[in-house]
Amino acid sequence: MKKIISSALLLLSISLFGQNISGLETRSFFNTTSPFAKYVRSTYVYKTIPLLDHQHLVISSLDGSRLRTKGSLSSYQLEALPENPEGPYLYFFSDQWFNVNVDTLIAGSIHNVAITSISGVLLEERDLTSHATDTTITVRVFNPDPLTPNNLSYGSIYTDLNDGNGSVLDSLSILDDISVEVLNDTVYLRNDYIEVIDFDPPYYPISRDPGTWKASRADTEFEQVMVVYHVTKQNEYLHSLGYLNLLNYAIHVDPHALNGQDNSLFNYGFNPPRLFFGEGGVDDAEDADVIIH
Repeated sequence: MKKIISSALLLLSISLFGQNISGLETRSFFNTTSPFAKYVRSTYVYKTIPLLDHQHLVISSLDGSRLRTKGSLSSYQLEALPENPEGPYLYFFSDQWFNVNVDTLIAGSIHNVAITSISGVLLEERDLTSHATDTTITVRVFNPDPLTPNNLSYGSIYTDLNDGNGSVLDSLSILDDISVEVLNDTVYLRNDYIEVIDFDPPYYPISRDPGTWKASRADTEFEQVMVVYHVTKQNEYLHSLGYLNLLNYAIHVDPHALNGQDNSLFNYGFNPPRLFFGEGGVDDAEDADVIIH
């Protein structure tokens, strides 16, 4: 299994870097308890101005002792905070902080949020549409990969073939069902746990055609379906153990990212956080161990 360089390990705690930043505070907005720990999430506020897309997390044992503290602000972002922020919000974009407005557009079934600089430049627009219906679709996946369940080792005929349509590996896939959302007769690769989005190169269209979701591993749809299947199954399993609120958002995932590098990462600095999967060697999004790790 490839080593994932997780940006979660690089996220720096406010206790390490924020203690000397005058005016930087955290404000709790959500807390929950699992069978073994307590979780408190907070937003950041700098000189009364909220910071968009950044959170602070404190994990404590049930007896109250602190186990772990994480923050999404990097040392560079902390050092770059403006001396005199104007607001109404601060947003880190293109390696700098912007004073921004956040506007919501609701028109029929469309719910968008626009982040605009105070000079009027649109920096980002987000789709926050609420979807009320879902459906179950049969898909083709590896579970967890083509080799492990069959006690096979990588090599000889069991190789990646540069993501080629090899009949040997395709024959080791399975068919199973996933639950996805439907809006205005269009089926989307998203549900309560995950949404597939093309936010990083190389850029491939996100499939809206369930007829292609039983395609071979050589097709781009295969990795898109893989991430939805395994993130969903993992969270359903966690729910069965009593961990009901560990992932209380649909994480954004790009199964073809990082310019095709042989690497993958988790970025906590977005709202919601993002998963990036590279394609070098064996595509990372074809291996459930990498997806779930």
